[in-house]
Amino acid sequence: MHDGIRIYTDIFRATDSGTKMVPALIPWGPYGKTGTGPLQYDTMESFRCGIPVERTSAYKKFEAPDLAEWCERGYAIINADARGAGMSEGSIVFWGCWRIARLPRLGHLGMTHWGQQEAEDIYDTIDWLSKQPWCNGSVGMIGNSWLAAAQVTYASRLKHPALRAPAPMEGFIYPEHARNVEEETVIRRVLGEKTTHVENIDVPLYITASYSTMLHARGSFLTFRTAKSKEKLLGVHPYQEWYDLYLPEVNEDLQRYFYRFLKEVDNGWERDTPPLDVSTKQLLPETLSSVASISHKGHSLTASSNFILYFKKSTEPAGYPKVRLFMSYPDHDDLDVGVQIRKISRSGDMMEHLNYPCPVPVDKAPNVAKVLGPQSFLRASHALTKDRAASPENEFIYRHDRREPVKPGGVVELEIGMWLIGMVFAEGEGIVLRVSGYDMAHPELDIGITGPSDENVGTHIIHTGRKLESCLILPVIPNA
Repeated sequence: MHDGIRIYTDIFRATDSGTKMVPALIPWGPYGKTGTGPLQYDTMESFRCGIPVERTSAYKKFEAPDLAEWCERGYAIINADARGAGMSEGSIVFWGCWRIARLPRLGHLGMTHWGQQEAEDIYDTIDWLSKQPWCNGSVGMIGNSWLAAAQVTYASRLKHPALRAPAPMEGFIYPEHARNVEEETVIRRVLGEKTTHVENIDVPLYITASYSTMLHARGSFLTFRTAKSKEKLLGVHPYQEWYDLYLPEVNEDLQRYFYRFLKEVDNGWERDTPPLDVSTKQLLPETLSSVASISHKGHSLTASSNFILYFKKSTEPAGYPKVRLFMSYPDHDDLDVGVQIRKISRSGDMMEHLNYPCPVPVDKAPNVAKVLGPQSFLRASHALTKDRAASPENEFIYRHDRREPVKPGGVVELEIGMWLIGMVFAEGEGIVLRVSGYDMAHPELDIGITGPSDENVGTHIIHTGRKLESCLILPVIPNA
């Protein structure tokens, strides 16, 4: 690297690449260069996350395409250990993050990844690769999650003429992946250097998103919407990201994309890719003439206030739902609010979605395979930080840079933008809006949660009727 640090990399090329120049594909990440990292599909989750054994080789890298397949397709695969990871030199931690240490789920935020340092390391790697005698001068990037975030991190900060085709599949960007208000406050205040300015990206992009991995979906949609790239694709699917990455049809589509921009083959990729043409309308509530209220215990892992609507005809919500709540809490000057949308059957049973094939009933499937529905969070004292200028029509964006305690017993208006929804409701099926004080999603790992970690106190009361129009505003596809 430019500062003398050595990054260790495995380079795999087809046997004929000595006589035939090929593009380079970089899956940049910290998980071990080639099948050596601790994260392996055989042990990560039950049933290999639905990935057939024959779809991967012993050379696979976690969240990256299988190099045995892609070398055969005519590419050199560059499996690097990021700075400070695996065998590479340097330190992966460079912040004295005493505040972050208080948040175990955010320990990784003290790392060099997704900031200027990692962008410079990727630049140096692209520059070196593009000058190798076996390389045709074109470099692409590919990968899920962290590997996707690294691509967006680089392309938003630096430019190299050899990088011609990133493929950030299921990515997320700072600070959009925060799951609660304390986390987001830390991200914005302590790690401002990592904030990703997606509007700077102008290279082609192949982006994927899944409604079943909502924090990734938000980052992917935001990247697609905001990047200046003229050639960009957003593919939306219902699967878990690792399962989707190895589907044969996905790899065939990626092949067409890389052929177009890394091998400069005019294969009609831009012409054959359908344009985005989905319009929605808002399903708005009716104003109630009488006042009503409902309450639940704030500091609990089970209590919630639920609101149910059964659809009289087939309905397809798609886009960004919003919740407006008028709430009071007599016992404290602040509260954390979680909201979640669930689907229910005609008989009123809560439904779950499996995002990869499991050879067992839904109730026996692992949590990572089950999706409940979109959700979101807001701390009441942060309601005043809503950034109206930065908020698109269908979203609420908060800066989380200050707080204003609320008078105990007073009614406060909360506007909460939710993660993306993509559901199909048959006639007679219903939608549930749940309001609580905790994260209502299934924990992906058994980490021994014994109680709520919020600072909620006492009873949370939701008010509606007349001027207190608590409601869910749902975007739906007309005449679906």
